[in-house]
Amino acid sequence: MIFVTVGTHEQQFDRLLKAIDELKGCNAIADDVVIQSGYSKYEPKYCKYKKMLPYNEMMEYVRKARIVISHGGPASFLMPLQFEKIPVVVPRKFKFGEHVNDHQVEFVDAVTKRYGNIIPVLDIEDLGNVLEKYDSIVASKKNEFLSNNKEFNRNLSEIMEEKTVPYTFEPAIFKHPEETKGLISIIIPIYNTELYLREALDSVISQTFENWEAILVNDGSTDKCSDICAEYVEKDSRFKYICKEHNEGLLLARKTGLENAKGEFIANLDSDDAYHQQFLEKMFDKIRDGNNDFVYCNFEDLRGKRKCSIIKKCKLGEDKIKNCHNIKKYHNYMWNKLIKRSIYAKVIFPQTFIINAEDMIQFLQIIYHSKYTECISDILYLYRLDSSISSINRLNFASEDKNYIKRVIGTVAVYQTASILFGPDKAEKLFVNFGMYEHISLACYFLINKEAIIHNKIEYTEVFAKKLSKSKYMNLFFRAILTLASKGFTLPLRILNQANLRLKRVNFIYTMYKKIQTILRK
Repeated sequence: MIFVTVGTHEQQFDRLLKAIDELKGCNAIADDVVIQSGYSKYEPKYCKYKKMLPYNEMMEYVRKARIVISHGGPASFLMPLQFEKIPVVVPRKFKFGEHVNDHQVEFVDAVTKRYGNIIPVLDIEDLGNVLEKYDSIVASKKNEFLSNNKEFNRNLSEIMEEKTVPYTFEPAIFKHPEETKGLISIIIPIYNTELYLREALDSVISQTFENWEAILVNDGSTDKCSDICAEYVEKDSRFKYICKEHNEGLLLARKTGLENAKGEFIANLDSDDAYHQQFLEKMFDKIRDGNNDFVYCNFEDLRGKRKCSIIKKCKLGEDKIKNCHNIKKYHNYMWNKLIKRSIYAKVIFPQTFIINAEDMIQFLQIIYHSKYTECISDILYLYRLDSSISSINRLNFASEDKNYIKRVIGTVAVYQTASILFGPDKAEKLFVNFGMYEHISLACYFLINKEAIIHNKIEYTEVFAKKLSKSKYMNLFFRAILTLASKGFTLPLRILNQANLRLKRVNFIYTMYKKIQTILRK
């Protein structure tokens, strides 16, 4: 059996599927063929296929397959290597509309040259020949291939950094494929919030709308949250409890909750916040009455000191990028929304720890996939601004040197999400429209990402940095550059030099960088 996987990247890979199907149709392939087709539009005529597969089923196909063919995403071709199978890797290409750039081609080339434990197919016309000679290719090189696997797995992250390969984006794989009509699933990620958790869960129990389930996702808490969760699960069977061994961040905790949700509609509740007792009832009525894809409500600080006024009605237009440009009209939070599961299911999640921009990453996609929305002007969500785990305070804490890089990751993930939806050029313009050019992590992104050079974005980088030079965040920016330099990220300095920026502190940065390197060498 031959197993083909194109991953979960939200762009088609029809070129590969069509080539495999034609080879099978003309009997050039004798094996049975099973394809995980992802977001491809081509429907194979001669092969079995399914758009998405649960992880366990995917691994079973990989284990049983004689040959595994994958796209150039590292997560996909790492699977067969775990079973000591040599994968045939066909990288996605930008010119065919299969990805936002050609990083898969570059990455596959780097892996092939350094480790030789994959069989690359850069020209789709060569695929038939490679499959015909697969056994002999593997037999002649298997010892070399397998001897490199251990080193390959150990150094994979290093290569990914060198080629600026984005981390994988994956959708939620639902454990309950059929949604329960009329049910609301509430996703509650939990991490060390024992002081506030009971208040949050009590606000769920007190809801006037009773057809709900609450999925408690303990994201590796080290306090007494697990005991509190056990108490509420025993008290009310509508609470479901999932405990993760390690802290993976709010975004991936929400993904876990979504994968276990049964409801027709999805709500989010941060574990240090609370619902008004009519939150579910009023949101449910509004989303049903208008056949809306999502609805949203007003909110205030739990202390009652800060209210947020939002417009009563706001219609989504046909222009998706304009809708996303106006994202602040709908408030780019996830916790004051009720969303159709069919819409939420289209969200893809970056498989990495994120400490900021988690809501933006999800809501940008919700807006993109939605057609209808309405607002409830009532204050139905109570937000705790003074919590040590609130998003605002997490960003304040992130100003410490050790967390600068994590802040970069969050903003890069937003940029990558926008790039998947609209392409990189429109994504950059969208960021400027968001006003995010003043955000220090975005600044770091454009100054450390090698694509700024690869795609001739020096001119854009120069304009971007000049805007930043007038920002109140300038001191943070330079501090971040020094922090990155101390960790070996020299590219920010080189780009500043190539862009020929006339910023007053560039020479100071070079001087400080040399001092840092001298100290590190000692």
